[in-house]
Amino acid sequence: MIFIILGRPLTICDATVPTTTTLLCLSEVCEFDYQLYTFTYVTRNGSNSSLLRFNFRHDSMFWALDGVQVIDSVSFAPVIANGGFETINSNDSWTVCNPSNSCFPGEISSNYSRTGQYSYLDGAMNNPDYLVQLFPTVSGRLYFVSFWLKNLGSGVNNATITIGS
Repeated sequence: MIFIILGRPLTICDATVPTTTTLLCLSEVCEFDYQLYTFTYVTRNGSNSSLLRFNFRHDSMFWALDGVQVIDSVSFAPVIANGGFETINSNDSWTVCNPSNSCFPGEISSNYSRTGQYSYLDGAMNNPDYLVQLFPTVSGRLYFVSFWLKNLGSGVNNATITIGS
């Protein structure tokens, strides 16, 4: 069955999950260099996938994101694809969603990478856009989530990172 919203098929950008956890919420923060953020996350019982979502808005500059990892606590295997954004044409990992058609939406860029050649750079103005990835998980299992985030300027900005299953 295919669902239609506003005359178009549903995409990963329309995805919602029953239980969402906010990992990080930053608003109106000053410029800072890359900082490592780490969290633990337990999937909802009965779920076999999770959605990681990075919401960004920056009216004067950009957010830079690199080194995203979600690690299974049992196998210690990564479950996120292309967390370093090194595969710039990967159609099976990250999706940029820009529902308000904000100027300067996110993209993989060779500017401001922390490691490797690329990072994700986002300067969505006036309204946030978001970067999402749906990945397989095991019901009730613990996962280690980490990423590096850099704020390239002050002013009107916010970053909200959520995960859910």
